Amino acid sequence: MPASPPRLTYEILRARNRLEVPYKILLPKNFDREREYPFVLAFAPGEHGRRDADWMISELFAGGMGEAELVTIVVAVPDPKKGWMTHPSHHALEDLLKKLRKEYSIRGNRFTFFGYLSGHRPAVTYSQMSKKYAAGLIVAAASPRRNWSDSDVRGLAEIPFTLVAGSEDVVNGQTFDRLSSILAQESGFTLTRIEGADHRLPEVRGAELVSLLAKTIDAQSE
Repeated sequence: MPASPPRLTYEILRARNRLEVPYKILLPKNFDREREYPFVLAFAPGEHGRRDADWMISELFAGGMGEAELVTIVVAVPDPKKGWMTHPSHHALEDLLKKLRKEYSIRGNRFTFFGYLSGHRPAVTYSQMSKKYAAGLIVAAASPRRNWSDSDVRGLAEIPFTLVAGSEDVVNGQTFDRLSSILAQESGFTLTRIEGADHRLPEVRGAELVSLLAKTIDAQSE
């Protein structure tokens, strides 16, 4: 049985545009406020607000960060009626990142944007729109748009970009192969295949996911 998720309460960032961004902070076991840590900004699939963020914490991050020297911020969409893909949501998110920069010692003063399933849309979009905050991008179990142009895809490699996919993901197989062929020459891109896994990557949960994120962030920073 996986360890129970940490009991956390939402913190609320009230942005300058009056939107409220709920978020939870997952800290490593022996967190030291005086030390620098890599920070992950995690976007859950769906746009139902706290319900989706709670699902991500209980299902993907069950057991918390454990011993990994990594801090994860799980954000809930500010306005479930309008979703993430709006300018007000983006502006509110940047206000949250500014606040976190002031309160924590963040390695490189930048965040790794992480999106799972449909959470890849805000992760990809905002990592490109807010590059001054982005240390890297990790996308897992996503369905990249098949109509991305070659230049769209290459733009993703302007920051370190890792795509995590199951070797048995038959739905996206051709799409991933196309992305890999376009980005093969780009120094910032890597494709991590999880052998035997299907589209939703059920093997990458809890401690396995935390370990994968930590290793990927270390590789991206080299």
